[in-house]
Formats: sequence, structure tokens, C-alpha cells
Amino acid sequence: MDRISKKIHLIKERGGVALGCSPLYPPLELFHSMGLTPVVLWGLKDSVENTYNSDRHLQNYTCSVARYLTELVLSDGGALFDGLFMYNACDTLRNLPEILKWGLKDAGGKAPIFRAHIPAVPLNQTDTSEYLKNEILNLIRELEEAFGTSFSEEKFRQSIGLYREM
Repeated sequence: MDRISKKIHLIKERGGVALGCSPLYPPLELFHSMGLTPVVLWGLKDSVENTYNSDRHLQNYTCSVARYLTELVLSDGGALFDGLFMYNACDTLRNLPEILKWGLKDAGGKAPIFRAHIPAVPLNQTDTSEYLKNEILNLIRELEEAFGTSFSEEKFRQSIGLYREM
């Protein structure tokens, strides 16, 4: 865990805001455009020595991605990150915000958790565009309030360009 901790501490020492993101497809461009540094919590096996803390909160058959993510967050009471972004990428990750909230409370720590619910329905079944738009606008508003930043369409487009290059 030392390697990832050092990288995150370096982000913070340089005045950055480290936002831990549940894996798969978090809106990295949105976070970047708002001056946040998204850290996707994936591939943590080499960074986490054991899953002692996460094993107290998750079933032993839970996937390693969720177990290592939970361990990384709980191991220091949430102090590593300035906030966490979670969404319903799978059944386990859908419930992780509550698990982390209570696990952090038990550990005497906390980290703000930002959520979005991504509709998972066939396009021909229902139009979820307004719902998704509201989810994104609410996320932007919560991030603005929490970190004193603001959304800019121009910065968002610049971030999209940078991420496309990568």
C-alpha cells in the first residue's frame, strides 16, 4: 500500500484533491475538468498486503476488486482520499458506499462519498436521458459544494481532449 499512498500524498502535497473512484468507467474527464485528481481504485492487489479490515465488512466470496478497494479506504480511516466516487457498476459496488460509510464510522474516520446511479435498462425499453442528466447535474453540484470548485464546459471539453489523447 506504500506505493499508492505515496502517489496520493504527492498529489495532495502539490495542492491537488485526490478523489478515489470505484472502478470501471467513472467520469474521469468531469473530475479532471473540475480540478480534481481522479484515482481509479483498480488493480490494487500489489498495493494492499491483506484484507483484514475489508473482511470484517464483506463476504469472503466478494470479488478481489471490491475487497482491495475497501481495504485501501478503511485501512487509514479514509484519510488517504479527499472524497470517494461510487456508482452501481455491479451488485457489490452498488452497496459499497454504505459499507464504506459504516466501516469508516467504526474506524473513527470519514471521507465524503459522492454517488451516481447509472440506469441499466435497454434503450428501447425506456428513455432514461433526463434521469441520467439529473444524476450528472447533482454530482456536479455536490462536487462544487464540497471542493469549492465550479464546472466549466470549456474546461470539460479540454479534459475530454486530453483523455482522448491518452
